[in-house]
Amino acid sequence: MNDLKLRPDKSTEKEWEKMRDTLQSMWKHLDELHAKDPAEYETYVKKVMKENADSIKPPQIDFTVRTNMIKTDSPLYINICSWSVITTPTSDQSPLPMRPGCLRHYDWGSVIDTAVNTSVIERCRADKEAREQLIELLIEHIETLSGITLSRHSHLENEPKGGCDKKRLEESLTKGFSVEGTIGSKSVINQLSSIVRSEYDAKALSQEGVSEEKRVLIEEVLTEPQYDVRIKKGEKRSVEVRFELPGAESIKDIELDVSEIDLILCVPQKYKRVKVNFPERVRKNAISAKFSKKSKTLTVSIETIN
Repeated sequence: MNDLKLRPDKSTEKEWEKMRDTLQSMWKHLDELHAKDPAEYETYVKKVMKENADSIKPPQIDFTVRTNMIKTDSPLYINICSWSVITTPTSDQSPLPMRPGCLRHYDWGSVIDTAVNTSVIERCRADKEAREQLIELLIEHIETLSGITLSRHSHLENEPKGGCDKKRLEESLTKGFSVEGTIGSKSVINQLSSIVRSEYDAKALSQEGVSEEKRVLIEEVLTEPQYDVRIKKGEKRSVEVRFELPGAESIKDIELDVSEIDLILCVPQKYKRVKVNFPERVRKNAISAKFSKKSKTLTVSIETIN
């Protein structure tokens, strides 16, 4: 799975709607056949199931990943599913077809189902590096769809989140990406609503005539911020990272995601996301960050692990 390019499943929304119409027509035909000739109905169903055993299998959750939504510091669980109706990648260099489902919000966090072809899941079971790359690609794509900045630090959960009902799962993936804001407490929904709304703002902008070429040019204008890293010795040894951010107005514009070995800085619409590797392991909870409005610099200090 080296150098895979991520894209949604090549089936367009119109093709998925056509598939739903076809299924509804098929069920209507089967109902009429069952009422007219039950024996012929049973024979027909057995024949179809035998001929299409693989293609009619419902999606199945294979593993679940937890990451964090940086702005709200609340968890997002990604149920990664295998589904035979998703197109099989033609090679390691070809785009990776995938299908996102509904983004659902609960009191304890948020959940989204995503599906890839069964062959991709089988490879990820045997290859840890392939699995990690798949997770990274899915996180990037969910960010693009939702407008929510996600942590790149993730880990596997022991069980799926948000329920394993097969009918709900298939409906979610067939419908495609959407946001469901009716589950859980209103406080959680209110916290997330402004972030999720950016997805719809982006769609509206696209519909107003912003071409793909112009969007690419806008992305290319963003540059990585300048920074330096040093070790500070004293009573408590620490790593200090100093960023030059002339485009930032306040610390509210800045998003930080810190682990024991690195940090990721994001200043949306101002700079490209940048990852800084630490020279020593740090205590990620022993951190201070100060932004100078005068010099437009951010100084991050994190204690090291002795």
